[in-house]
Amino acid sequence: SPKRYELSYLEENLGAVRDKQITDARHLAVFDTAMSIEMLRYMYDLRFGRVDPQGMQYNLGLHAKKFDLPELLLEHLKNDKLLSINASLEPQNKQYQRLKLSLADYRKLASTPGLQNFLLPTPFKAGKKHNQIPQLREFLTFLGDYRDASQPESAVNFSLQDSEAVKNFQLRHGLPTTGVINRETLVELNVPLSERIKKIELAMERLRWMPEKASESG
Repeated sequence: SPKRYELSYLEENLGAVRDKQITDARHLAVFDTAMSIEMLRYMYDLRFGRVDPQGMQYNLGLHAKKFDLPELLLEHLKNDKLLSINASLEPQNKQYQRLKLSLADYRKLASTPGLQNFLLPTPFKAGKKHNQIPQLREFLTFLGDYRDASQPESAVNFSLQDSEAVKNFQLRHGLPTTGVINRETLVELNVPLSERIKKIELAMERLRWMPEKASESG
């Protein structure tokens, strides 16, 4: 969250420093200190997570992950590699990286209005028609479930290709892979994207808690 790292304050004052609206040594020192503190806080969160698992009675060896964050920051600044610092901090296991990609996809999807609120009658089988089918197709394509680009985007017919995409969606959400949109599937299709995003963020947080060896085995 930008608020956690005082992003508004930093952006405002960074602009003032660049425009030479702030020039006195005391204010520059305060800004420099704030920038360093918030950067180190961000680095810590990325490396270890925002929530301490020991406070939740999870002894996962978090403190065994020794890391000199100020030294790492200085090293990247010295070598002009600040933009690559994230990669040196976040878990490198495949599960985390997949979640990271999914999080970006879902955030992008959440910024696209009108892709949910499906009102299809259930059960909805291949061969039926509905004016929300193009919307459903766009939604499933964005999620990576729809893999057949030959279907006309404007077609309102629920085709076999659409049914296969629904099967992929059902498989990912632990539902019977029938390709038929029943009540359970419709509920999952309408789960708010903000809720999906929170679940992905929580899963990534848990992976940051893991000891290095366990994390790298994913």
